[in-house]
Amino acid sequence: MATPPAPPHRRVLRTDYLSNLPDSLLLLILSFLSTHDSVRTSVLARRWRSLWASVPAIRFHYEDFHPKVVSRADEIVQQFIASRRDSSAVFSLSIDLDHLCPVTWIDYAKSHGAHEVTLYLGYYPLQTPIFSTLFDWPSLLTLELEFGIGWPRVDIPPECIALSSLKKLILTVGVFSMESMRRLLACCPNLGELSLDVSDIYDATIEIAVPNLRRLFLAGPLGKTRINCPNLESLCIRSSSYLEEFHVYAPSLVRVHLVEFRWCHRLASSLCNVAELAISLVILPADLEPCSPFSHMYDDQGESLQIMPSKSFNNLKLVLVQINSEIARSTFLEMLSERVQAWGKVVVRMHSALPRSVPSIGPLRLSPIGPIGQMCSVSP
Repeated sequence: MATPPAPPHRRVLRTDYLSNLPDSLLLLILSFLSTHDSVRTSVLARRWRSLWASVPAIRFHYEDFHPKVVSRADEIVQQFIASRRDSSAVFSLSIDLDHLCPVTWIDYAKSHGAHEVTLYLGYYPLQTPIFSTLFDWPSLLTLELEFGIGWPRVDIPPECIALSSLKKLILTVGVFSMESMRRLLACCPNLGELSLDVSDIYDATIEIAVPNLRRLFLAGPLGKTRINCPNLESLCIRSSSYLEEFHVYAPSLVRVHLVEFRWCHRLASSLCNVAELAISLVILPADLEPCSPFSHMYDDQGESLQIMPSKSFNNLKLVLVQINSEIARSTFLEMLSERVQAWGKVVVRMHSALPRSVPSIGPLRLSPIGPIGQMCSVSP
């Protein structure tokens, strides 16, 4: 008996759901990619051929260029800008290309409505005039500036600063003079979030007087710092330097995160009204002997635990402890409990095992907590 023929192979049709999305949603997805990768999507299908020319984000980074063409990066970026649809808006500009002057790119982004800018600026003499263009941007909302080595001290003319809408500023401190820094912050009346990474070679006083500032992150040597922010709610300090001239006026402060810090009496006096206190001291060895917590620490490590204000904590409700050493954690909590009248109502959360490096920490964000008074142990 003959075997019946096999049925013809049934072709499976696959629907390209991604390409069927509307342009607005595809452009949003592409805006999270580097410009290099968004242009590469043009070979996927006819639907994608020209989408990259309307992506509302421009992101060029050093890693996107082959070493043999890095020297032509400026030319390549110029060609890209010339190929974009001129009517397409630009919401975000991010440039990380050393030894290039992105004044033309900044002018292009500004003329197309960009409100977020991230720049890494390697120094060369023609770079200095960029600040006259960058800081004259009334519609800018977010600005992040990182500087390469070799920059001299720069003074910013007061007539060049127009940042009335700026809400978030992330800045490496060390290039601008003390007067320029003071002038820059004074010209940002709506600034709500500020992050300053202070260079090791910066020895001038840092003055932060921003009336509407809500969140402040400081890193680096902060020995000479003056903070006058009546509406400041969240403060994070990451510094191993002695804070001998650290002055804080922040009556609205409710959240404080201290990372690898050294004790400062003036700072401690500002902690009385905080509701959330976080301590990160991963530099302390995990194998401290239980006989005497402070005898096995360096002087500055012992001082790090002694942050207690002379007055009691009035509003403390939550404590987050990130200390590898169990004996150091116990010592800190014991010292803290002596300054809190209703210690039984305070929630304490601990990280028992921590990495050696602490990631950049912005405003303190905590997951939902357990019942009041409960001692919790959570993984990092």
